[in-house]
Amino acid sequence: LRKGKPRAALAALLKDADARANRTAPDPSTASSPPPKKKAKTSAPPPPPPPPSPKLKTVPPDSRLLRVDEMALQEAGANGSSGRAEIVVTHHGRTAMNVQLVLVDAAHEANKFYRLQCLRVGRSYAVFSRWGRVGEDDGIGHYDAYGGSRMNKCMLHFHGTLADATKEFASVFKRHTLNDWP
Repeated sequence: LRKGKPRAALAALLKDADARANRTAPDPSTASSPPPKKKAKTSAPPPPPPPPSPKLKTVPPDSRLLRVDEMALQEAGANGSSGRAEIVVTHHGRTAMNVQLVLVDAAHEANKFYRLQCLRVGRSYAVFSRWGRVGEDDGIGHYDAYGGSRMNKCMLHFHGTLADATKEFASVFKRHTLNDWP
């Protein structure tokens, strides 16, 4: 260390540290009042969701967004349900839970699709997913009710509540896009 102020500053810091180390705790018998109690933290209720944007229009009943995949209907029928299904629409009729993701990469000769639909099937809900290569046979002609998801390239998971189905839908959507479902 150089002579002068830095050495004096260091000495003052060491002296202060020694003084703090030698302090003793106050005697509880001489304390006049108990320490003040901390108030329990109460979290404010979460803010209500924002109202839907006026720019978003409701999904028309004849929209292509509301078409259920034919393989989903076959899967639903093969699983013993009525075979009647419809796409779930949320956000006051403005968001259809029906997504088709496409990946095209000419350099690596990749052209894949992934379809994800949240369905209301009778009294329960289901999440349907289907995948494959763009332009290939859609697989409907070769559907095997006992073939399994690998052969048919599709899956249908049933849920008792809309919340469970939405949770799975959002999870699969995030896994494939790295984005949160709205």
